[in-house]
Amino acid sequence: MITKEIATIPFTDADSGNEAIAVVRQCGDRLAIAFSVHENGDLEVLLDVDTAKRFTNAITLGIESIASAVP
Repeated sequence: MITKEIATIPFTDADSGNEAIAVVRQCGDRLAIAFSVHENGDLEVLLDVDTAKRFTNAITLGIESIASAVP
């Protein structure tokens, strides 16, 4: 199985203020997305291509909604 890291994104969790990272990687024909928040655990999901596209579209819509609400 091909496993390839696409991106590791460090950030601060907007709710808790804790250090966190998001990791996106290819696992064969699936996209793995992992979130790790210091002092709060980890989560990883594997998405097929169609679900990953829907996820991407939903995030884009959410960003556009937030951006349009900010003066």
